[in-house]
Amino acid sequence: MANIVLLLLAAHMVGDFIAQTGWMASNKFVTKRRYFDAAGIFRETSTYWFSAWARTVHVLCYTACFVPVMLATSLEWRHQAGFLLLLFALHWITDCRRWASGEQWPPKPILVDQTLHLVQIAVLAWCFGI
Repeated sequence: MANIVLLLLAAHMVGDFIAQTGWMASNKFVTKRRYFDAAGIFRETSTYWFSAWARTVHVLCYTACFVPVMLATSLEWRHQAGFLLLLFALHWITDCRRWASGEQWPPKPILVDQTLHLVQIAVLAWCFGI
């Protein structure tokens, strides 16, 4: 069991830090884009669909890092797939938001984000008997 826990932690670290490109990290949050078009008219658009795509690509890469861990377990393929689908959904939802507040402590958003991800992995592992 200890080996699987370490593999889950390693998969998380690889997926959320090493496999996440700069493009994914900088584009996965919704922002407003302000610009002047070709006619000189000021426009403001939401980057919702673009950020949802960047977040989806990131979470697909993240989830793929857990496939070898699932193959190392004795779970049936349906349970492995269920674990991966739930992991994908939870990570996607968590990454929809920047976990910042008005505080001036810069590490807080990443600590909150990582804590949420690790708790989600622990709960999923417990639910699936890993």
